[in-house]
Amino acid sequence: MLALATCLLLLCWPRLRASFGYLPVDTSIALHWSGAVIPDLQRRALIARAGESLRQHGHYRYYDGLGTLHYLRGLDSALPVADRRAALAASAAATREVVGLAPMKPLAWLRLAAADSASGEHGEEIAAAFKMSVWTGRVEPSMMLLRLELGFAHRRWLDAEGLRLLQDQTILCWRLQPRALIGRFRSGAIDYSRVAALLARSHPDILTEMEEALDPPVL
Repeated sequence: MLALATCLLLLCWPRLRASFGYLPVDTSIALHWSGAVIPDLQRRALIARAGESLRQHGHYRYYDGLGTLHYLRGLDSALPVADRRAALAASAAATREVVGLAPMKPLAWLRLAAADSASGEHGEEIAAAFKMSVWTGRVEPSMMLLRLELGFAHRRWLDAEGLRLLQDQTILCWRLQPRALIGRFRSGAIDYSRVAALLARSHPDILTEMEEALDPPVL
């Protein structure tokens, strides 16, 4: 029995070691989502930790953390443009591993679409990732605004199904987060004229509500 237990421990040790080593990454990302700022020096150290965990055990969770940390670097305006571009490319590469291993991850699909968009990648790939993000998690309030920003920015690459999903997300977001959506219209983050064109025939009532809330209108 002792020999069997020792054998099992030896077999499990790489996974256990990877998991223990990854704990600070999990903790830091959770703190980020709660509003904390991760300094770039710490982000780079966490990226190294996630990479080490991956070398010990190729679990999708470690790719997910790696993709998130690289994405945060890619959004950091304090970094040189070349560093940001490299970080976005690394985020997209890690996130493709995530969705390859665990495709039912709406946030990963959304991050892939956002990283590709910020990197100037092909619109067809961004549209495909947008659709997968909605299909795998339709009602995700924390993701809706970014989905709409990406969906309307790359609207011309969406097929009929993609447009239906974009319309659905627009209506859901309007019902769940109307003030935030109006804010995106006013800031220009979401082009209101594209929203109006999408909803004009199918949902004129909702379009009327938006126009009333936008008084004075967005020019």
